[in-house]
Amino acid sequence: MNDGPIVLDRINEEAFIEYRDSLKDAVHLISILSNPQMANPYFVTQVHTQLSTSIIEIEQWPADALAIAWQTMGGEVESLSDLFESQRNRLVNDERYSADFRQALAQITLLTRN
Repeated sequence: MNDGPIVLDRINEEAFIEYRDSLKDAVHLISILSNPQMANPYFVTQVHTQLSTSIIEIEQWPADALAIAWQTMGGEVESLSDLFESQRNRLVNDERYSADFRQALAQITLLTRN
């Protein structure tokens, strides 16, 4: 058990920041993809990969370090997640988009506190 102060090392801190920044980018991109003519599964796959690589690293953190990151930036990440989810749900349920696009978009997993 660690009785000393909990300190996030530089790599871990950057992973959470990279995730938040990738989520911001995803929110901007999904708004562009609101035009069915702009919708391309390639862009969705790129977003999925960016978010997933950060999640993989973050999931390896000790629980106490993860708690600090959520305490520090969790509100912003949750707000961005809510925005992304609402936009995604609208597009996934819009049949003007190809099945491939909607399926790729539906498969994106976001980081949660739990």
